[in-house]
Amino acid sequence: YLWKNFRNPKGGNLQVKSDGRRVAVRGNPSHWGRENNHIGVGIDRAKKIYNEFLQELGLPEFTTGYYGSAQNTRFDVCVNIETGSPEAKRAFLLRQQLQEKPRMLKSIYGTTTYYAKGGRTRQIRVYDKAEEYGTKKSHNPALLEQAENNGLVRIEFQIHRPWMHYREMQEWGDLNSQ
Repeated sequence: YLWKNFRNPKGGNLQVKSDGRRVAVRGNPSHWGRENNHIGVGIDRAKKIYNEFLQELGLPEFTTGYYGSAQNTRFDVCVNIETGSPEAKRAFLLRQQLQEKPRMLKSIYGTTTYYAKGGRTRQIRVYDKAEEYGTKKSHNPALLEQAENNGLVRIEFQIHRPWMHYREMQEWGDLNSQ
């Protein structure tokens, strides 16, 4: 079964596929219905966005119940850090390039540092958010200026199924804002 793409006119897109028994959704709930994902949403709100989207399509919501819970296969967490200035941002990004993480191979592309890029269990990406905004055709100039002036750095943690299983986070009900 192929992924079907749904674009929200206010911003963002989500993809869904189903074989009649299983439903899968992917996409950034923090961007759904918003111009950008500069400030994300919490886990509880993200789950609600997914369930509202599924409900609009007439598909069953993700729940925790007697017959089991929806399974998480990947989970992304982002943290924005305002370093205070473009100079402080550059220093922060350079420090990241010098750090090592146990059992996570480091890759550097320009000012972006990856740990375990393409890893099976998890990946970390540290990058200049203003630089990313500047490469997008639909960027908001005021947001780009704010990100640059405040020295905005984003750290993205991508967690995959094996790591979630090891940490007992694979069930939909296991994820909450606590």
